[in-house]
Amino acid sequence: MVPFYGQGMNAGFEDCLILDRIFQKYGHSKANLGRVLKEFSRVRCKDGHAISEMAFKHYVELRSDIAGVTFYMRKFVDNMLFRLLPKTWVPEYTMVAFTDMPYSVCLKETERQSRIITSTLIFCGIAFFGILVALFFKFWVWP
Repeated sequence: MVPFYGQGMNAGFEDCLILDRIFQKYGHSKANLGRVLKEFSRVRCKDGHAISEMAFKHYVELRSDIAGVTFYMRKFVDNMLFRLLPKTWVPEYTMVAFTDMPYSVCLKETERQSRIITSTLIFCGIAFFGILVALFFKFWVWP
């Protein structure tokens, strides 16, 4: 995991919590250690991959996108939706850092929200272009 999301220690604490729950389920005996570790690997694997993927995407975003106009447009739409719909729309970092939502669920939700933001920006861009064309024809072509 790259260190660009600041979740290494949180992921470690979450690992401890989940491992403890699995030990409670199977018991704390040495005989059950194999089952406990196998179950832990099964349960935790997709969340480990998810936080690694999100951390790497965040690194790429910090490295390249942060100066772009589309980055700020996406953040504006994301924050606006969060203000309007705080119970249904939560930004990625808020989901990861301030909830107990599993990382794999955060990743799926972030991907869904990204598709919505992309669609919204495309629609707004097309609408804006359409308005410009209509204004052009109204004032310059057909006065």
